[in-house]
Amino acid sequence: MTVVICLIEEDNVYMASDGANSSDYITISETNKKFQELSPGFWIGSAGLSSMKTILKHGFKFPDYYPINQSFENYLLHLFIPEFKEYCKINDYLTENEHGFSQIESDFLIYHDKKIFYLSNDFDLTIIENDYLAIGTGKLFAMTSLYESEEIMEDGSKYTPEYRLRKAVRTAMHFDMACGGRVYVERIVAED
Repeated sequence: MTVVICLIEEDNVYMASDGANSSDYITISETNKKFQELSPGFWIGSAGLSSMKTILKHGFKFPDYYPINQSFENYLLHLFIPEFKEYCKINDYLTENEHGFSQIESDFLIYHDKKIFYLSNDFDLTIIENDYLAIGTGKLFAMTSLYESEEIMEDGSKYTPEYRLRKAVRTAMHFDMACGGRVYVERIVAED
């Protein structure tokens, strides 16, 4: 239960999140940002299990990505996702849905090389065509805020990406009881 956002604007990428750790709409503690760089240029944010950030950083040994040999999409589909799913299965993080399919109690937002990917709780990968995406229980509020703030103001200026992200996270925190705590925003320089 959270909100995590990725925004691409010109040659920069930004990620943002709230900082509350909650369970059943009860805030347990303040936590750190809910996104991280797994390897150079490979950023991931998670919404769902509060332990997922730690699992991705210290538990799951993700396969190395070699850009010379394969595209990042191919890497995600044929190495990262199958190995991550197997790790979740071995460590009892998978649950069965009503159709018998294995899923995890988390969604993921992935950024690499000026592309945003959405990895759903049933391990389905989607390449996002928009220049922003939000995940978590506060995603609809954050996405609405980002949409509204992309407009050019009457004086011809635009809102800064940092302002848009802070406003989007604060909007999610205002309307979704599972979002809260500190607002984290980080600028990532996009690769050429």
